[in-house]
Amino acid sequence: ERSSSYATTLTNLAEAFKLKGDAGKAIELYRQVLSIDAETVGEDSPVYAIALGNLAGALQAQDGDPAQAADLYQRALKIQEATVGARAPDYATTLADLALVREAQGELAEACRLLEQAMEVKASSVGVETQEYAALLNDLAVIVKKQGDIPRAVDLYRQASVIDAATLGKDSEGYANTAYNLGRALEDLGSLEEALGKYEAAAAAELASGAGEPQASTAEAVSRVRASLGR
Repeated sequence: ERSSSYATTLTNLAEAFKLKGDAGKAIELYRQVLSIDAETVGEDSPVYAIALGNLAGALQAQDGDPAQAADLYQRALKIQEATVGARAPDYATTLADLALVREAQGELAEACRLLEQAMEVKASSVGVETQEYAALLNDLAVIVKKQGDIPRAVDLYRQASVIDAATLGKDSEGYANTAYNLGRALEDLGSLEEALGKYEAAAAAELASGAGEPQASTAEAVSRVRASLGR
């Protein structure tokens, strides 16, 4: 069968295989989707651009070689710019995906530029009080921390933490992750008292989210900082 509905079914199946860790099978299915989309909607369609992005993500997950993934994301961006426009949420998503590829390639400055561009588009299209925007803040914080700009990483994690608290709640896994990362950045900055508070907030969120107990890394961080503070 070579229909759009069949391509959608294959896409869903590919995503399931990718989640299970079988990137090879996901790649095989995504390639079939690309072939069908080329025939049914054309290679200049935003649907085809999304299929390119899906294949790029699976390729990167399989072998960790970002070069081919980067090429596919760049092709997708050209199609999206010509069809949905450079201010569309899907365009921003592809920018962010390409940014993570550039990070993997060690091109941290370019990764930052792409994420900042994606954030600008998301801010105007879906808003800054959304999980989509918070995810970009977190991604950018990781990269600027790698660059050694700890104060900026702290600021970005703070912004993401506020959004997570408002959208997910302080008893969510997402809030716990951001609070922990903020704690790490604050600890690196030497702000131990505040770092401890964030680690404890992360531990409380992990308990409340149904984990049963805090993650080992969170519990260790709480103990480590308490010891440093003489408690």
